[in-house]
Amino acid sequence: MQTGEAAAAIGGPLLAGTVVSLIRFQGVVLIDALTFVAGMVTLALVKIPHQAVAVKARVSLWREAGTGFQYVRQRTGLFGLLGVYGYVHFVFAMASVLIAPLLLSFSTAAMLGLQYAISGCGLLVGGLAIASTGGPKKQVRAVLVYTLLGGLCLAAHGLKPSFTLIATFGFLLFMTLPVVDASHTSIWQKKVPSHLQGRCFAIQQFLLNIAMAMGFALAGPLSDRVFEPLMTTGGLLAHSVGAIIGAGPGRGIGLMFICLGMSMALVALSAYCSTAIREIDEMQDESFSAVAVGSALNGESTVVAQF
Repeated sequence: MQTGEAAAAIGGPLLAGTVVSLIRFQGVVLIDALTFVAGMVTLALVKIPHQAVAVKARVSLWREAGTGFQYVRQRTGLFGLLGVYGYVHFVFAMASVLIAPLLLSFSTAAMLGLQYAISGCGLLVGGLAIASTGGPKKQVRAVLVYTLLGGLCLAAHGLKPSFTLIATFGFLLFMTLPVVDASHTSIWQKKVPSHLQGRCFAIQQFLLNIAMAMGFALAGPLSDRVFEPLMTTGGLLAHSVGAIIGAGPGRGIGLMFICLGMSMALVALSAYCSTAIREIDEMQDESFSAVAVGSALNGESTVVAQF
């Protein structure tokens, strides 16, 4: 999956400039809409085998969602790991908004597209490495260590206005993402019972979407009203921090990248110091065990037989 996403991340930015010049923005939007049609056709053609073995009472959506959240909340390690993963998504949401103005403050739109493609190459390399090796055996350690390394690479984006620097560390940053994503997903697949995975993954995605929405919403105001004014010529930090990373247009965003990246690394380091998170790999695998689970929902019992 990461390899497929990487191929799109490489080809998309490289083709974008050419396509816009040939068919204009309206044509690009039409192509984008047709990709959703292709997705719907694909889903319509797929036959999903019937594997229902549960006799379930009628339960409200909120009750079902609450069951998934309760399962995760009661397991301190999984809940803490979800917090780390959520913060990573929050940081990346902000970075995805800010990378374009950071590069355009000293470079061109063509170079921006090239940088996107280079980052996509990093995603491709990381995805192929996971596919060929199966990933690290200690998956929690992989999530935390590669999150820490990714944070340091993200922080390096803001050190100076250099395309080579940003392209290099962007490549390395995106190499870490498949390791983090694949390891995190595998942990949840193994540690959450099959009959709860739908609910638990839905809760996870819901919380991640909230984190990303917050990142998208905060990136612009923090950049325009806080960090950029601090780093303009004559700004409050222009003669202190500015003496190290430079002052002027775009350097406030550079400082934001440093702060975001270092905070991401510190969150990973703090999580590693948590015994509950660090020892998740030692938890009993739940997803492939044969169990019978009885629970009372709305006064009636639900019996689930897992195979």
